[in-house]
Amino acid sequence: MKKLSHYFEDFRFLNIFANVYFAIFEFALGLYVLYLGGNSLDVGLAYATYNFSWIVFMPFSGILKNSSDVKRSLLTGFILLFFGLFSFSFFGMPLIYTSVFLIGFSSSIISASMLYLVSFFGGYRDANAYAQLMYFGIVGSGLGAFIGFLFFLYSQFTGKYLFSLRITFFIYSLLALLAILFTINIKLGSAGVEIISVKKSKTKSKLVNLVILLSTSFLGIGQGIVYPMIVPFIVAKYRTTPLILMLAYAPAGIGWFISTKIAGPIINRFSESRAITFITLTSALIAFLLPLSPNLIVLSLLWGVEAVGLSVWTIYMQHMVAKFMPSEKWGSSFGSLNGVYYLSYAIGSIGGSSLYFFRNPFFSFWTGGLFFLLIPIPILILNTLKK
Repeated sequence: MKKLSHYFEDFRFLNIFANVYFAIFEFALGLYVLYLGGNSLDVGLAYATYNFSWIVFMPFSGILKNSSDVKRSLLTGFILLFFGLFSFSFFGMPLIYTSVFLIGFSSSIISASMLYLVSFFGGYRDANAYAQLMYFGIVGSGLGAFIGFLFFLYSQFTGKYLFSLRITFFIYSLLALLAILFTINIKLGSAGVEIISVKKSKTKSKLVNLVILLSTSFLGIGQGIVYPMIVPFIVAKYRTTPLILMLAYAPAGIGWFISTKIAGPIINRFSESRAITFITLTSALIAFLLPLSPNLIVLSLLWGVEAVGLSVWTIYMQHMVAKFMPSEKWGSSFGSLNGVYYLSYAIGSIGGSSLYFFRNPFFSFWTGGLFFLLIPIPILILNTLKK
């Protein structure tokens, strides 16, 4: 019988394909909508559609009970991801929203399945397991960013910006097709997830789950308000091309990579409440400073620091689910975690785009920063009650 680490290595490898589109999609979705003739409200609606689509799988995430369920859900997710990315590279407005929905829905299936598996491979006792999973995802995002960079470089000299975006996502769809083949042949087997059964106090689990979801909702609303509007803000203020915009996004990508190396030690070795309080206060401050940036370089660096803080928080929440919830509830709990986050993000993106369109960018970013300040409060209250 092969060692469990063999299955885990196969599983982590799949996360590369699951995230290959993410880095470019994160900032290029807004740019793509603008090139298709949309405005800031259309950008907000596109991000809202993407995040709302993550919610759809939430009621079904409880089906994740064993390795066979996980393999089927992974395969379904990658098939839908292929169709979403493929259609995204051809559709215009308003059909593009259908593609965006498919991309988000498929990603929610893949994410819940992977988080469920990683919990059994050490996640319930060590936050580093989720950081390692995120590391493979960032490798995939880096690969996707490199592909995007080549075509954005081409567009810089030819002016064919829309064509470059379309061909980039077409290549991503081919990589998703490759992921389907890997998923068919992956061996999760009965030696995987059925081995461990982690029991927790039901009363304590429910309380912690409520706290996790409440904090996650603040995180989602704050990010939904701030993140989708960064691209329209940069385009309007600095008149950038896709290549320059991608270079401006690079520190954020580096920030996500750095977070995979520091999140585990921060969460495992230091006071959790102090660490997340400092991180979220920093994120709030940066949200206030973003629209005040004197130039694109400063804004880009702030964007990178923001990414570090909020990604550490994401890893912390994933670890909290496995640490405090019984193993038979992990599937539904991770589905709820993703669902609440993306529902909140969708609400935030609609609100943020409205504030940006009808008021001004400053009001939008500063409102998002206020929600970041609320993130650690439920955790601090819970820790106070424990004492």
